[in-house]
Amino acid sequence: MTPIGMRVARRLKEQQWGIAFTAVTSVAQAYSAAMAGAEFIIPYYGRLERSGIDAGERIAEMADLLHNAHLPTRILAASIKSPEDATRVLLAGAHDLTVAPQVLMDMVADPLTEEAIERFTQDWQMLNKL
Repeated sequence: MTPIGMRVARRLKEQQWGIAFTAVTSVAQAYSAAMAGAEFIIPYYGRLERSGIDAGERIAEMADLLHNAHLPTRILAASIKSPEDATRVLLAGAHDLTVAPQVLMDMVADPLTEEAIERFTQDWQMLNKL
């Protein structure tokens, strides 16, 4: 997301290309990208956090702006390092995530689910003994 990127995006859109802006860090940039016709804006969650910005809050502000202005641009949150980060940005309004495979696996694992599966297995085995 730079002035040069905006010029390139305009040319790409004229040629019917889809565009995404990466390293979007402010709400003003999110708005500018949406007005340029970006399909995606890509804020880096971890980078925002490390810079002292509340990334969840910032992404929520971007999501509110896009929603309230009825702009179709989606938020692709990047630099997601844990299921907790993923939950936070999704609740803040991100539409999509980029995560490492292990984070994705951690997102679908839960001790309560494992406990329920074990209980179902035990119940099934009990039924088969009847």
